[in-house]
Amino acid sequence: MPCAPGAGNLPLVGNLAEETDLETILVPIACLLLLGGFFIAIIHPILTRKHAWVRPTNKARSTIELTEQKEQLYSSLRELSFDHSLGKISDADFETLRIDLEAQALTTLKQLDGLEAGPADADLDAQIVADLRSVQVESPEEGAAPAAANFCPACGTARQRSHKFCAHCGSAFATVS
Repeated sequence: MPCAPGAGNLPLVGNLAEETDLETILVPIACLLLLGGFFIAIIHPILTRKHAWVRPTNKARSTIELTEQKEQLYSSLRELSFDHSLGKISDADFETLRIDLEAQALTTLKQLDGLEAGPADADLDAQIVADLRSVQVESPEEGAAPAAANFCPACGTARQRSHKFCAHCGSAFATVS
């Protein structure tokens, strides 16, 4: 049954008009959402990493430079050892260069330690001595064993006075009279 031309097309034209109206609304919305997603993906790292844009202070810059210098010296020492093992460098030259590189590395490490040591670290030895003095140590009685008797002579593990054998290594303790 053939349809008359134009008779069956009218409802189809109405649906096409509704779809066109819907497309004119959804396509720009989808484009705006996609553009917003790209914008967020680009801006988010910039906003969350504020410290990445700040220049390091003199101390931080010196620490970075000394750390890089230390890594370069370590790399040079490894390369020197490798070249010596291949026979590219004589024993005398190897020793001379190794000593020079190790001295430079030691100087760099001392400088790096000096930068990293804060005011709290400067008095660390005095603090340790004060802490040791503040700890109450039992005063040995006359004829008693020295304080070292509180530790196992074989492995150094702390012991209690009632123990006759070390709980860690099993060695016998000398009797204290």
